[in-house]
Amino acid sequence: MTAFSFPRGFTKDPIDQFRKWYEKARKSGCTTADIMTVATATTDAVPSARAVLFKGIENGGFVFFTNYKSRKGRELNANPRAAAVFLWSSGADKAPNLQIRIEGEVQKLSRAESEKYFQTRERKSQIAAWISLQSSPVPNFHFLQQAAAEMQDAYSGRKVPCPPFWGGYAIYPASFEFWRAGKYRLNLRVRYKRRRSGWSAQVLAP
Repeated sequence: MTAFSFPRGFTKDPIDQFRKWYEKARKSGCTTADIMTVATATTDAVPSARAVLFKGIENGGFVFFTNYKSRKGRELNANPRAAAVFLWSSGADKAPNLQIRIEGEVQKLSRAESEKYFQTRERKSQIAAWISLQSSPVPNFHFLQQAAAEMQDAYSGRKVPCPPFWGGYAIYPASFEFWRAGKYRLNLRVRYKRRRSGWSAQVLAP
């Protein structure tokens, strides 16, 4: 049996490989380099997906922030697993045709980490985190605007604290799949899986 050989330009560590492609997307001028689609599911396997802002890698985990009471928050509380997709495609951005898929377990960040990040956000975004009962119905958009104005007044001249129902999550990958577009749909796919001894890799058919 022929030993596995990494395609040219690929590393043995998928997190290093992610960083290479991520930097390539950013340097290309891609305006969606930091957009990560996160899919969650209920305990009875009903899926849902949405785009979130990728906030970096911390201790091997892919970080994003949200309202814990949102649909994704409720689903992650009941079923702490997720899949994520980064898609950097060509077009107006002139970005590379690359896709990265990640699957793994999810953990909340510590309260201190969430509070630290919250204080880096714009003040209006901090206010929005307080007044948005994410995924819950509201009477109309004016209701949210009025609530934001009232919260602005309430915290006038004061630091806005991090809501207890808001914070960060990290996805800790068990697998990666790197996809690169090729001519005539002969696309390159490389899958990594976490093993006890490290990562294994294989090339998949398009």
